[in-house]
Amino acid sequence: ESIQTYPVLVYTKFLTGPQKKKKAKLEAEIAEIEKEYVVAKGILKQFKNADVLLSSINKSVRKLDELETNVEALRTGKEKLENRKKKLIEEKLRSTKSNMVLRVFRRSIEEIEPDILNAENALESLIKDMFRLLIEIEKTQSGKQEQTNEYEKIINSLGKYKRKDIEQQLKDADAKKQPILNKLSEITKQLEDVAKEAVKSARIVGATVTNAYLKPKLFGSFDVVIVDEASMVLLPALYYVAGLAKEKVVISGDPKQLSPILQTEQKEIKETIGKDIFVSAGIEPNSARVVMLKEQYRMTDSICQLISPQMYGGELVTSSSVEKSLRTLEDDLHGELIIIDTSALM
Repeated sequence: ESIQTYPVLVYTKFLTGPQKKKKAKLEAEIAEIEKEYVVAKGILKQFKNADVLLSSINKSVRKLDELETNVEALRTGKEKLENRKKKLIEEKLRSTKSNMVLRVFRRSIEEIEPDILNAENALESLIKDMFRLLIEIEKTQSGKQEQTNEYEKIINSLGKYKRKDIEQQLKDADAKKQPILNKLSEITKQLEDVAKEAVKSARIVGATVTNAYLKPKLFGSFDVVIVDEASMVLLPALYYVAGLAKEKVVISGDPKQLSPILQTEQKEIKETIGKDIFVSAGIEPNSARVVMLKEQYRMTDSICQLISPQMYGGELVTSSSVEKSLRTLEDDLHGELIIIDTSALM
């Protein structure tokens, strides 16, 4: 049975053509309004940046008050410990000079010395805490001063503007945009409905895995799902589109090509979803389930010979049709594959 795709495409184009033009026109109108008020947006952003800085400055002021209160408490504690240490040393001196009769009524040197040591240790610990707080005060003051300078710089640059006026301008812009956005939303829904109908009516639907993943309302269930170039597809997305199949899933790709791209340094994430489906499924290169497509059509033979021995054991060959379609290079650099060593320029 022939696959009737052409009528669906003509019907879809007929319905969406005028609407797409309207959508483009409305989007252009929105862009013009945005362009008109771009300066006001930038000014309001500066006001908001000033708000953030002022909030941070106030936070620093509160922190400095707290730190200074703690330092003052430590100073008071330091004075008390110093006085206690002084009295203990005087007590030790009196005990040393006491005669036998007075020693009966006074503490011995052996009893006094541990108290002196404890006072010295407590004083040393307190001084360390005070030193740490003073350093933190200095850093906080420095940061507060930088923020204050930046805040004053922004406020000075906004001197001729009134925030209420700028906010009113942007409200006016939103009021201008809203009817256009409403029309745009309506047209977008109409286009989506046409797309849904086209997908529903089609025998074969082509889409990227990402698009199928991001538009679940557009792409429903299918009898068969075929995923090509599967080595680069993230496993969660691949599992999702595989779940759209009612009967069968076919996954094809080249395990020698790049694995999924992940912008992370977290080892657990890389180990979980950073590997391709072939590694995840435990498919080895020499497995009985693996079939190599040895003839390629995308590159010239000179480029193919660069990678075939290294990656494919020399089994990847170039179709004769590729050589027939080659164009003649009209420059001084001859050959399809040119390697230039630029290391001497670095």
